[in-house]
Amino acid sequence: MIKNITSLLMASLLAFSFSASADNNGHKKARNMSPDNLGKVFTFISTRPFDSVDGTFFLDGMLGGDGMDFFKNEMGYSDEEIEENRLAAIEFYQERFGLDVANNPGLYMTGFQIDPAADYRAILASGQGKGPGLGWPIIDGGWAVAVVNPDGVDLGGDFAGTHVPAGTMFAHGGSYVIKRGKHVKDIVIDYQSRGPMQPVGRGGVINCEVTSAMYGKGVAWGYFEFHALSNGQTAAQVRNVVTFPGLGYEEDRIQR
Repeated sequence: MIKNITSLLMASLLAFSFSASADNNGHKKARNMSPDNLGKVFTFISTRPFDSVDGTFFLDGMLGGDGMDFFKNEMGYSDEEIEENRLAAIEFYQERFGLDVANNPGLYMTGFQIDPAADYRAILASGQGKGPGLGWPIIDGGWAVAVVNPDGVDLGGDFAGTHVPAGTMFAHGGSYVIKRGKHVKDIVIDYQSRGPMQPVGRGGVINCEVTSAMYGKGVAWGYFEFHALSNGQTAAQVRNVVTFPGLGYEEDRIQR
């Protein structure tokens, strides 16, 4: 009797092990493959307390920073290229969202970089033989627009008829530069706002289109909050999931 029970348990364990490593057709999956219907997935987080200038995750603060160190030293842009990118961002905000950032005092545009002290990092990268471990550092910067009018603003362009409140953010010309080590090539993922990133609760949403020379087009969807801590520091709590293709292969094929 004991022998029979032991055999049944072993059979059950083997069946469970097979089902956990097989897809719906019974085909075995490699342990490091990407999730079904997606080519590549990253998970980015930030959790570490740090000394913030203004309670946000922007290097030198939302109003004090300009992102120039990011553009010049990380991206290697010349002054002319930075100005071209700035003008491209202004044009993007106008065409997609109907925002005249040059003439509307209710909008604030700035170059930015996420403070490295916030420890923004990639903790998951599907399909990697050797994963990020404790996390690959992310250098993140670009151009941002914030709605500073207390009454909010009415959008135009692709979002005509939409009103967004103060605190809504927009991004363009942004890049996630994922640092995998001295002897491994960085992963660079460019991003821009897919829609208005509105404040929700104590934080705000992340809603961006992304492109990568390695993985193609995708989306970045997530959420962030800024927590003021009792020791005077700030915790920028960020959870950001980046997928390629953005909506999965199946929807991508159907939408075409």
